[in-house]
Amino acid sequence: MKSRKSIQAAQYSDFLKSNPSLDEVLKNDQTIDEVCCCNPEFSSYITSERVRELIRYITEEPLDPSNTTQACKFPLVASEFFTSDLPCLFKILFQEPILMRYLFSFITREPPINLLLAGYFQKAFESCLNYNTEEFLMIIFQESFHISMLKHLKSSSIADIIYTILSNKGYFDERRILLTETVMLIGSTDLMSSYNANFILCRLNKDDDIYEELLSKEVFEKLLDFVKRKEPYVVRNAGGVVKNILNFSGETVSDHFVKKISGFIDILCLDTDEKCITQFGAEIKCFGEYRLVVLEILVLICNFPPLVSEVSKEISRVIVLLDKYKWSSYFHHAFTGFIEALVNNSSNEYVKALLDADFPQILIENACSSVVQYKKFSTTNGYTGHIYKMINLFVNSKIEAITTSMNLMDVWMSFQKKLDDYNEIESKNIGGKANINFFENLSSEDSGEKAEENDLIPDYPYTKPITGKELEELTDLFDMEDKKPQKNPFMSTKCITNATLEELAANEYLDNVYWKFNVDTCHLDELD
Repeated sequence: MKSRKSIQAAQYSDFLKSNPSLDEVLKNDQTIDEVCCCNPEFSSYITSERVRELIRYITEEPLDPSNTTQACKFPLVASEFFTSDLPCLFKILFQEPILMRYLFSFITREPPINLLLAGYFQKAFESCLNYNTEEFLMIIFQESFHISMLKHLKSSSIADIIYTILSNKGYFDERRILLTETVMLIGSTDLMSSYNANFILCRLNKDDDIYEELLSKEVFEKLLDFVKRKEPYVVRNAGGVVKNILNFSGETVSDHFVKKISGFIDILCLDTDEKCITQFGAEIKCFGEYRLVVLEILVLICNFPPLVSEVSKEISRVIVLLDKYKWSSYFHHAFTGFIEALVNNSSNEYVKALLDADFPQILIENACSSVVQYKKFSTTNGYTGHIYKMINLFVNSKIEAITTSMNLMDVWMSFQKKLDDYNEIESKNIGGKANINFFENLSSEDSGEKAEENDLIPDYPYTKPITGKELEELTDLFDMEDKKPQKNPFMSTKCITNATLEELAANEYLDNVYWKFNVDTCHLDELD
């Protein structure tokens, strides 16, 4: 007896043998399944004319956009013919240049193109490339289709196609031209074209033979010129590519930065009027993503010996920024990374520049006066955590000049106690050993319930937790089968969910047993 599946396949084969129109095939709800299963009747059904109709559906907008069947379903189903393994379709397409040109007419037309159809075109492109890579690339470069694509770089699907071409092998000269033109589009007046150019270039790495062209003087100098542009989005996108290259091949391109560090600092020191409101209601200056990228570039080039002298001269200008942007966490991360790079380099020039700018003293003064008062409340400055991190960096660096400078400060002796207290608190809370009082951490929305349930909270001396031996006698915290403590995170949660208030009071035991993460756990799926 035939299975339902085989019966449906036979019925669909009979349907194709009746020679239905392509519209009838695309309407059939079973078509996608049969295409994916490569129904053998397609080999005789698909003709040159029907390939043309399929191309029309994935490259031409419908005459009636309100007709969802024609505007949505037909293009989707038609695209499945290209993504499936139907040799008859590709054989016809590669044998008839007119059909291939018709397919690429989608990108030879003037922009803008339909972004939805661009996704379907990408599927057809990748399928053709997989079917016969060498011949397909030859067609693309001979007809200059790769250059035509650049005017549609606003589409992320076209950007994916350009990256695919660049990362392939062969036709190096043609791909080099495509790379150069893509670099130029970072300076495009269209924001999405600039962003997608950045997206393409940042995906290239050392495994791609075309990557070396990014390191050439002509291309890399152009990227550095874009970083100095006035448009923030151009600076951000060009800077992103430069940063990516520095991560892969910093030593190779370090010479290109000679006598250009000052220009980077000028960008960082730009004073803009852009402001935003914090969650505390304070109006603050925005540092900007484009300047953040420039600062991250500066962090990466600190370790290049030829640039130490230039960077040292500009350190004082960078340090001033810390006080201007007290509430920008991204800036604080990058700024701290910059100071870490200077200290870890241990260059005498860097150390001297930091001390000449009184940076250790600035940090300690800011740490001592980190609380700011607003109309209705007071809070610590947003950069306080990073301030302490940098102070600890100086203390632990053991650099004699820095240690001597700090010891000479009048406030250093009194501040050390405050620093020790901060580090102790941080090690307990940030290190994952914090005691949690569930009732004190209720949100304001739960305050009513908290007031009503106060009688449920026992008058228990939390500062005197019960001993581990006493806690071991509480069966809720043990597996009922093997009577062994559950020391994995999942069971810890389960235990606490089932625990009594008295058991929750045993914070000391929970800290040392249940909240201590298993260091042998390497994969999240182990938590299952």
